[in-house]
Amino acid sequence: MFITWGSKTVSRDLGPDGRRHCPTCECQRGFYKHLAYRVHHIMWLFRWPTGVRYASRCDQCGHGAPIDAVQVRADLGKSPVAWIDRYGWLLGIAAVAAFFLWAILSDPHPPVR
Repeated sequence: MFITWGSKTVSRDLGPDGRRHCPTCECQRGFYKHLAYRVHHIMWLFRWPTGVRYASRCDQCGHGAPIDAVQVRADLGKSPVAWIDRYGWLLGIAAVAAFFLWAILSDPHPPVR
């Protein structure tokens, strides 16, 4: 059986975050909300995110500062982390449980008493 595992970094732009002074550019710039996290996987089905980070970044130089995750999720109304990345581990467990249930129920030779 071939088992794969790995991870990838996901980066998403979450929209504008207003205009303010950028210390790197030394002038007024537009800022945007940014999300970055790492997704680990086993067989591409068991997935879980780690290191979820939110930041407000300058749209010119990319310089930024961390922002509060709770506030960002409240502003968006939901978590911007993809559903499959948040709950992929549950799908994996459900698939394994379904396989074992199928194996138990499809046994052609029930135990003799």
